[in-house]
Formats: sequence, C-alpha cells, structure tokens
Amino acid sequence: MGRRQTTHTVTLSVYLDEDTMGVRLLVSLRRHDYDVLTTAEAGNAGRTDREQLEFARAVRRVIVTSNAGDFSRLHAEWAARGERHAGIVIVTEQSANPEVLGLKIAKLVTLRANRDMDSVILYINGDPNQRLE
Repeated sequence: MGRRQTTHTVTLSVYLDEDTMGVRLLVSLRRHDYDVLTTAEAGNAGRTDREQLEFARAVRRVIVTSNAGDFSRLHAEWAARGERHAGIVIVTEQSANPEVLGLKIAKLVTLRANRDMDSVILYINGDPNQRLE
C-alpha cells in the first residue's frame, strides 16, 4: 500500500512548544502530513521561552504555543529591537478540541505558505468558524 497523496505544498515547518496541548495536537498535524517538531524531540524540554523562540528561528520553524503572555511579550520586545523570528502561533484556548486546532494550524500553515511568516504573531482559538488569514 502506497503513501497517500497530499494536495498541499508546505513551505513552513512547525515547532510545538511545551505549553501546547500534547500528543493529540501533534498526531492531528502529522496525520495531515505537516512537518512538526516538538521541544522534547529537539532536546529542548525545560528551556526558557526565549531559548525556544531562538531555536525556532534558527531552524526556521513557526513556534506554536499556548503561552500567550510570555510569547506576546517576547514578540513585542524583539520587534522593538528590530530582531526577527520565524513566526509565532498562539493557541488561546488550551481546552479546545485538538483535532479542531490541528486543522486550524494546518490551514494557517497552508494559507501562509505563500506569504512570509517572518516575525508574524497569530492567535487561534477553538472556534471552528474563526476566520484565519
């Protein structure tokens, strides 16, 4: 049995922060053939938020996190200094269905694939009707 064909071209890779929803979100994204790396897989468990963002920048991956306060602050600090990152997606509802969030993150990656995520911060929630840009 051959590998199933996908209809999307992915130019963005995802880095899941420790604050994201765990294995169900990871499985949802990988089921849709998205390139996902976790902090544990990268050997970065327990590192600071700044270190996680620096790592994501170094490997050109959009970081996905539920830590809105710290990553919003880091984004603002980096922007004030003219420092760039590879993109931040903040999940605002940790209790949201991981399948819905996985599909929304996958859609964001696809929508943004032809646009630069360089130093962009986006917020998603558990509402399946949330408009994504």
